[in-house]
Amino acid sequence: MRLLASLASHLNPSRSLRTRLGLAIAGTAIILSVVASLIVGHTASEQVKVNVGQSLTELAYQMTDKLDRGMFERYRDLQIISTLNAIRSPDTPILEQRNLLEKLQSTYPDYAWIGFTDTRGVVRASTRKLLEGKNVKARPWFVAGKKAAYVGDVHEAVKLAKLLPNPTGEPLRFVDVAVPVRDLQGSFRGVLGAHLSWTWAKEVENSLLYPLQERNLQMFVFRQNGELLLSPSGLTTQLTARNLLASLSSYPQKTNGYAVETWSDANTYLTGFARSQGYRDYPGLGWIVLVRQKTETAFTPVQRLQKQIFSWNLIFGGLFAAIAYLAADRITKPILAIASSAETIRQGDTALKIPIVRGKDETARLSQSLHRLVSTLTQQEGALKNSNQQLQQKLSEIQQVEERYRQLAEALPQFIWTLDASGQVEYINQQWTAYTGLTLAQTVLHAWDVVHPDDFHYIRQVWLEAYANSISFESQYRYRGVDNTYRWYLVRGLPLKDEQGKVVKWLGTATDIDKQKQWEVERDRLLQQEKAARANAESANRVKDEFLTILSHELRTPLNPILGWVKLLQKGKLDEFKTAEALVTIERNAKLQLELIEDLLSVSQILQGKLNLKITSVDLQSIVLAAIETVRLAAEAKQIEIVKDFVVASKVTGDPAHLQQVFWNLISNAIKFTPENGRVEVQIVEVGDYAQIHISDTGKGINPDFIPYIFDYFRQEDSTITRKYGGLGLGLAIARNLVELHGGTISATSLGDGKGATFTVKLLVEGNSNNSRIRAFAHS
Repeated sequence: MRLLASLASHLNPSRSLRTRLGLAIAGTAIILSVVASLIVGHTASEQVKVNVGQSLTELAYQMTDKLDRGMFERYRDLQIISTLNAIRSPDTPILEQRNLLEKLQSTYPDYAWIGFTDTRGVVRASTRKLLEGKNVKARPWFVAGKKAAYVGDVHEAVKLAKLLPNPTGEPLRFVDVAVPVRDLQGSFRGVLGAHLSWTWAKEVENSLLYPLQERNLQMFVFRQNGELLLSPSGLTTQLTARNLLASLSSYPQKTNGYAVETWSDANTYLTGFARSQGYRDYPGLGWIVLVRQKTETAFTPVQRLQKQIFSWNLIFGGLFAAIAYLAADRITKPILAIASSAETIRQGDTALKIPIVRGKDETARLSQSLHRLVSTLTQQEGALKNSNQQLQQKLSEIQQVEERYRQLAEALPQFIWTLDASGQVEYINQQWTAYTGLTLAQTVLHAWDVVHPDDFHYIRQVWLEAYANSISFESQYRYRGVDNTYRWYLVRGLPLKDEQGKVVKWLGTATDIDKQKQWEVERDRLLQQEKAARANAESANRVKDEFLTILSHELRTPLNPILGWVKLLQKGKLDEFKTAEALVTIERNAKLQLELIEDLLSVSQILQGKLNLKITSVDLQSIVLAAIETVRLAAEAKQIEIVKDFVVASKVTGDPAHLQQVFWNLISNAIKFTPENGRVEVQIVEVGDYAQIHISDTGKGINPDFIPYIFDYFRQEDSTITRKYGGLGLGLAIARNLVELHGGTISATSLGDGKGATFTVKLLVEGNSNNSRIRAFAHS
């Protein structure tokens, strides 16, 4: 009993630091293990979903690509056959035409039937004589084929259902292909049509799914409208992924992808999809291919991995808990020894020494030891960091060297190839395969596919001309790499001839000139920029010279009458009436001179950022009325009507004096450029958070081409305006800057040709949170 009580005392967490420390470390380890297993499981599940989804999408895309390429080949077959003289000539015997069609069918057994009709729709020749003499003018393939090349969607057999063998007993389904036939003079001779057996699609499906049987994948082909065209054997034709098909129908631009989808059989599948896009000049029929795999099958490896991780984490967690308990025992023993020695010394046993270095306080010595330990670890960490930095620097240098070698290799790629006398590829080097991803066998079939579509017809014509005349050629065009990007190459071809001058082989090279092409483009761009910069500089000089001329004129104009009247006053020969007239003239021209100087000072303050606003709450209607009052005499002198339309009495936050300067400038301009008996309208409305002030006139208007520059400094639509009306062309530029300092905008509209102009100022209504921007401007 005493032994059990002692053991319980030692294991009691409330009385044992060792037990508390061990339990804390063990509990933390177990919790971290569980969390880690959940995180790893979730991450792995998402990654598997992405990987499997992408593989299903790729499989669906391969199916659509094979279907499109197969349809393109049949589409092209008929187009080629329709150009043969045996078909085009009306004198060709039916037997010869039939033999030609049957030869095509034997070459490509997927053709269920091929026939050639006359202009009335009567079948003239066909494979196995089926439907010969029958009228098919009502068939969709004949109706469409008379006008242009035609490819029809999958449909069940009509006239051929009872004539063709059907070992499976299932309904025969075809894809129709038809092209018009024209004779050498371009006259319509009939329609060449073919029924491609839909079993061909099943064969394509089997070729893709056979290597993946263990994954239990299933493939479906649907029309654009969701009608099922192809499904695994034994599944109902009503089986669909409704939500996914509806989504694809709503977004036809979505061509491929994957999703977790619940199908109509109530099972959940990871479903990859791809939409038929056609191939070259074959437009495609928009078929949708779905490849599905049950989620429970797709995620089985993840679930197994998650269980294993969880189990091992629990095992290691328990082991770590035991180790932690033992470590806690070793950690607490010295502390207990120090406490026991201290307690013994406190009780009077001075013979007992503290098991630490002699002559030091126990806690201080322990802290010093820990401090030395930390210092040592810090030094080691610093040394390790320096070592890591050196290692990283060396690694960076190695990577830079490798990058330079890689860039050198990419800058000087050269493909080498040979063709036999007939133009068939017989050899390619490794650089070609590495860049295009095409093996020799693939190059034989698809060499032209990696040529850029924009270069295809040009380079093919170059090659055909060189081949026909047995001459060398040189051209520049783009090849597509395995990453689906194109690079420019200088391609040269040389015919190798025997002693009789007969071509026995073709030797060719292709050198990468992509950087040279990029340099040429960049050079042209820089030349254009230089030309534009010169034009802008010349324009700026013209504007400067014109402004200085106007400034000299405007500053001198008020001085002339002032100096003239001053000289007369100095002579004392003016009577009282003339003296009053002189003073009025002097005052008016002095004010004009002052306005010009104030405009220049305002521009200087704005450009130097020294214009400060005195922000307060402003009654917008009062400010606008005050501006109108200052120009009333000028308006009355020209008998111009000023119409006020104040829909609201808005309040804004701003500087009253500078706001009045804006509106005075706009209203005085409107009066200045409006002829006698005209009309100026000032309107205030609120739209959203903004008060809008519209100032319209019935004057000459502004050329619409000049509107983008009307608020620029020192810009006027016509320099003769300054001579006639005065001014430096600064008023609108000052108004724009003052409005923008208030957080607002100003704009102008005009149709020109005497139809007037309208200026609109937008200011934030008081209380809007954006008004803080105005205060920031005021204190900047």
